[in-house]
Amino acid sequence: MCSLERRPGSESCVKIKRAAKADIALMVSHALAKGPADNEKGPFVFPIRTVSKEGLARHYLWRGRRLSEEQARAALLSRSEGVGEVGMGAVIAYVVSGTAAAGAVTPVDTVTHTAGPPIVIGGGAQSIAVTPNGKTVYVPNGVLNMVTPIRTVTNTARPPIPVGGEPFAMVVTPNGRTAYVGNTTSASVTPIRVSTNSPLADIPVGNVPARVVITPDGRTVYTINATDNTVTPIRVSTHTAGPVIPVGGFPNSAAITPDGKTLYVGNLNASSSTSKLPSQSASFRR
Repeated sequence: MCSLERRPGSESCVKIKRAAKADIALMVSHALAKGPADNEKGPFVFPIRTVSKEGLARHYLWRGRRLSEEQARAALLSRSEGVGEVGMGAVIAYVVSGTAAAGAVTPVDTVTHTAGPPIVIGGGAQSIAVTPNGKTVYVPNGVLNMVTPIRTVTNTARPPIPVGGEPFAMVVTPNGRTAYVGNTTSASVTPIRVSTNSPLADIPVGNVPARVVITPDGRTVYTINATDNTVTPIRVSTHTAGPVIPVGGFPNSAAITPDGKTLYVGNLNASSSTSKLPSQSASFRR
């Protein structure tokens, strides 16, 4: 039995054979080839993961051949257009560092474990978020009341985006359309339209929203309001906040179950260290 991935506008395809239950290949959704003109030239490089009795390994399919990461990298770098924007050829981790005065983001190649040149950004950077397509990294600059977007294809910082007071935690919706940043000194969340890197109207929430999480379906964002001892749900479709949810003392962390039904909140100062909250009703989340 084979699964078939066909690139739109092309007769080229790649088949992944499932030899046994212990050998499962997962096709990733994007290829590096760009545009119809590439359909004749190729090569198309598709990442796959293979799980077998020997463990987990990453391989690549190229013109019907299975390549290692190093071989796939060499094939991609030999192309005139280089590595594509989706980052399938070079998998990069981004590391935030710095002080209140100045900050930087260091790209790290996860294949060679080598660091690239630091990307200089503003001060107060303490967290980071990346869009699902891997094209943009966002870094809140707390002392500047800004968020710096970084274009990953060139590893260059774009113009900073003005947000609320001392932004800290961020999430991006699963569809990649909107980023949400919690502003710790202005008791608000600023939505950012990813397509234009422009801020939308601030959403009032509780005091010190130091953590922000989102449901797997992307319908609801929750802010963890540290000094209010509350959680604020935000309906993504309308950018509106719902009634606050009381939790334990000084909540400072949160996680949502994969099915999106339950939010767990860690409370620093409380008789019960964790609050278990049901997700919002369907009427709120629509």
